[in-house]
Amino acid sequence: MTAHVAQYTLDIGDLDRMVDFWSAALGYTVGRGDDGSAKLYPPPGRPGPTVWLQGSGTPS
Repeated sequence: MTAHVAQYTLDIGDLDRMVDFWSAALGYTVGRGDDGSAKLYPPPGRPGPTVWLQGSGTPS
């Protein structure tokens, strides 16, 4: 049996800081939601899971 991870979800306290960090570290592009979240996408042609950064509303 093969498992495939399609998305990671991280609860975070500082959305802007974590978007900057994770998008640079992974080389992913950013899509921001109106709900205090952001989704990071791998570059075209490079397989990888998306990363959903979900604001927790509490400081980290």
